[in-house]
Amino acid sequence: MSGKRITSHCIMLAALTTSTAANDQLLEPADQPPVLGRLALTYRGAWNVRARFKNLGYVPQQSNPGPATGSGVDRFYDDGFNRVDASGNAGGLTSFWGYQHASQVPGNDTIVMNSSSVASGGLSAESARDPQHGFELTCHIPMDAEGHWRWGFEAAFGFTDLTFEDNRNFLGDVTRISDAFALNGITPPVPPYSGRFGGPGALIGDSPTRTSAVIPGGASVVSRSKLDASLYELRLGPYVEVPLWKRLSCSLSGGLTAAHLDSTFEFSEAATMADVDTTLSVAGRDSHGDFLLGGFVAGQLSFAVTDRVRLLTGAQFHYLDRFSQSINRRTTELDLTQSVFITAGVGFSF
Repeated sequence: MSGKRITSHCIMLAALTTSTAANDQLLEPADQPPVLGRLALTYRGAWNVRARFKNLGYVPQQSNPGPATGSGVDRFYDDGFNRVDASGNAGGLTSFWGYQHASQVPGNDTIVMNSSSVASGGLSAESARDPQHGFELTCHIPMDAEGHWRWGFEAAFGFTDLTFEDNRNFLGDVTRISDAFALNGITPPVPPYSGRFGGPGALIGDSPTRTSAVIPGGASVVSRSKLDASLYELRLGPYVEVPLWKRLSCSLSGGLTAAHLDSTFEFSEAATMADVDTTLSVAGRDSHGDFLLGGFVAGQLSFAVTDRVRLLTGAQFHYLDRFSQSINRRTTELDLTQSVFITAGVGFSF
């Protein structure tokens, strides 16, 4: 065999060996880099977190009409008043009274004053807004590596800003007390009218004739509810990480979650009763905080840009206790039992 032929065969063998080695390198995952700790800062978006607003549309009686019978009593109504004047209501008459609307004079020698409340039968509403935004700072503390696998502990602090709103209009049922007072033949002053304690002024009777009624759908209610909350979470648990391909790896983790929720719940409702030309309103605001416990499972993909810098993305499922808060018979309930968080950010090895 000539020298030229031998040389040619050697070159071909070397090329084949090099090509095989290169193919083997492409087909197998890269070796793990040295075991390093990692700090990561990621955006965290929350999905499937829901707030429920309960007992909407309840506007309590806001006036005090007093007992159904009797004279010499201070009585207050949504659209007027009938009180004891300087004479002590001599002769069962008072000058210390007032009213708001001409419709309160039905034309039968009486003036009618009303005291109402509104209820909606415990109406509830659910609010969800995806995503809710926040961030997370994570530390991976490696313990050991076995072949291509490594494991350790994951500790994280997360913050999520939660906001929920419910705005709606509906009809409420009206419960009303109507008291009629005798005019005794006088023509009442043009409304709105407000008599004085010491007079002089028009005199009307001070002992009512009372009727009560329930009016289904008698009020048009405008309801506004809002919950603003800040969720602070600490989570801790083991993780395991394995390379998938070259610079790409995957980690799984799970463990315990402890959280603190700071919440502000506010609402306002206005109930308009067109038949008596009256609007009743109620509002409230309350701040509250509570600790919640639960657990999590998480998965994350990691791409090594350099030996020290990685791009990260992942998903977390959290279970936390339900949170509730009440004010003026309204209740809001925050459901964190099936929350999902999507993360994306950067990690730095150390």
